[in-house]
Amino acid sequence: MFAKEPVAGRVKTRLIPVLGAVGAARLYEAFLEDLGVMLDRWGGGRVTWLVDGDPAHPSFRGREVRAQAEGDLGHRLEEAFAWAFSEGLGPVAVVGSDSPLLVPGHLDALLGAVGGPAEAAVIPADDGGYTGLALGAPCPAAFRGVPWSTGGVLVHTLGALEAAGSRVQVLPAVPDVDEPADLRRLVGRLGKRPGLAPHTARALGLRVSERSHSSAPTAGSPRRDPAKTR
Repeated sequence: MFAKEPVAGRVKTRLIPVLGAVGAARLYEAFLEDLGVMLDRWGGGRVTWLVDGDPAHPSFRGREVRAQAEGDLGHRLEEAFAWAFSEGLGPVAVVGSDSPLLVPGHLDALLGAVGGPAEAAVIPADDGGYTGLALGAPCPAAFRGVPWSTGGVLVHTLGALEAAGSRVQVLPAVPDVDEPADLRRLVGRLGKRPGLAPHTARALGLRVSERSHSSAPTAGSPRRDPAKTR
C-alpha cells in the first residue's frame, strides 16, 4: 500500500479548494482507515505500508511499515518492487491509497492475474492512471519516463510492460479520488452504500448505520467483467 502521512496541506491538495487543507487531510485519513480495515479483512498475503512521511504516524500503528525511497514517484515505485522481490515475494502488487472503494476481491483479481514472471496486471483509474499494478518479476522500465499526474500514465505503463515482454491483463477500473468531480461521484456512491467505506462516509458527513458498516464487500463481492489481455 502506497500512502502518505495525512498532513494538512500535503495530501489531497486538489480538494483543498472544496474542503480546506484540514478537511482534505481528514478525508484522506479516513481513506487510510477504510483501506486498513479492507486489508485486514483480505488476509491474502503479506501487506506492507510504504509511507511518504513519518511511518510512526498513528494512521499506520499496528501495520508493517517502511519509508518510501527518495525521488520521484517512478523511482519510489521501482524501489518498492525491487525491495519486495528481494524479500522473496511474488507476485507483488502495489495499490494506491487514493481509492477507498478498493475491496479484497480487487486484490485477489490483481494478484490472481499474474501467474508467472512474464505476466503483469493493472487496475486502471478513471483519470488515465492506475489504482493497482501487479508484476511477476521486476520491470524497472515500467516506472521510467512515465508522465506522472497526467492522463497518459496508464498508456505509457502498458507500452513499457509490453516492450519488456510482459503479458498484461487490464482489469476493470476502480476510481481514485483526486479532483472535486471525483469527490462528488464518491459522495453519490457512498450516499447509497455507505458500508463500502464507512470511515470515509462519516468524514463526508454521511449517515452510517451499524448494518451498512457490517455489509461492506468481502473477497468475492466486486462484480468483475472479464479482464482484457494485452
